[in-house]
Amino acid sequence: MFGHDPLFFDLYESQADAAVRSARQLALIGSDFNNAVQHASRANEIEKEADEYTHKLANLVDARFMTPFDKDDMRRLAILLDDITDHIEASIARVTLYNIPGVIPEYSEIAALTVATTDATLVAVKTLRNLKNVEENRNLLIRVHELENQSDVIYRNALGRLFNDGTFSALEIMKWKEVLDKVELAIDTCEDVADILEGISVKYA
Repeated sequence: MFGHDPLFFDLYESQADAAVRSARQLALIGSDFNNAVQHASRANEIEKEADEYTHKLANLVDARFMTPFDKDDMRRLAILLDDITDHIEASIARVTLYNIPGVIPEYSEIAALTVATTDATLVAVKTLRNLKNVEENRNLLIRVHELENQSDVIYRNALGRLFNDGTFSALEIMKWKEVLDKVELAIDTCEDVADILEGISVKYA
């Protein structure tokens, strides 16, 4: 590996950790809804922090002639990791912006899965420091894909109930769909990160 500067890895891991902390705020809204505004405020702070990591990474990649991996891969990875936190924060913001009175069970389910998926993504990002553990690293990436598949099931079940059980107004359906769409985007982006990591592993292991 060339240009093996630990600062690159520190920043990627900080990005992934920000996504985990944001996901925990998402989950806390499910268990502590009375303090949803405070959790939304904290998520916004984390999102701004994550933007700083992304900015630092972009500058570092541009400034260094030698980088650990292909610069396009590094830029793409930084953007995707930032997108995870952005999508989670956007979902949380909609809960408070739309004055949603309480959470549906599927919200708590998919929020818990978001925590698990971002946790798995953080562990996977840490493999960048050592790409020689090929089988172990591959299993970590598979785990992210498995969690994304689980989220698809919860998301589809939630939409099915929202549209079909007759207890939600059209406005409530619209609000909840936007909240859930953003969470699903965050988890889908975790899978995109896993794909980038797999590509890097193939190139450099």
